[in-house]
Amino acid sequence: MAPSPSIDWSSELSERQQRQLLSLARAAIKARWSPPQRVGGDQTGTARNDTESLLEPGDLTTSPWNQPAACFVTLHRRSDQQLRGCIGTLEDDRTLADAVVYFAEQAAFHDPRFPPMQSDELAETAIEISLLSPQQPLRVESEADLLQQLRPGVDGLKLESELHRATFLPQVWQQLPQPNSFVAKLKAKAGLAPDYWSDTLRWSVYQVWHFNDDNEP
Repeated sequence: MAPSPSIDWSSELSERQQRQLLSLARAAIKARWSPPQRVGGDQTGTARNDTESLLEPGDLTTSPWNQPAACFVTLHRRSDQQLRGCIGTLEDDRTLADAVVYFAEQAAFHDPRFPPMQSDELAETAIEISLLSPQQPLRVESEADLLQQLRPGVDGLKLESELHRATFLPQVWQQLPQPNSFVAKLKAKAGLAPDYWSDTLRWSVYQVWHFNDDNEP
């Protein structure tokens, strides 16, 4: 598949459309506790009475909702900002609307690090949507070379080998501001020793535009 053209999401989505996407993500989670109907494609369902006022049926076939999007949905507890779930993809193989609905539901109920969300948790949960740029492979000769190329606070990083794969969004730099710690923790996430190195490891960077409803009731 040929790579999709890069979309500047910061100019593509208005503030109103950002709020619509956040509401759509929240509606997808609420659908677990109310009768679901399909919204945003055939890949997942959400409650129609929660979303029909957010996206008219015709919107789902128009830009920006039908644009391919690599997307992550992250959930945090409002009280202490602790992670409650985060799932997404580096590939733009779903439309924007489908991706937000699908990964919101996955983050709430299928992140293996957490138990499925309960209905009384949702009101106290902030939702963040991250839209990713295309990946850019890095040519590195050593771990020192990799650390030198990384831009803290800017680059998301993907590690990949024959048996291992993991990624950190750029937001993780807030918890791991030092490149050596950032890379070591990413290797651990992939199931590798923090000091492991091999020339067979493949590295890619990408950037993220993200928005959330943390300040909304």
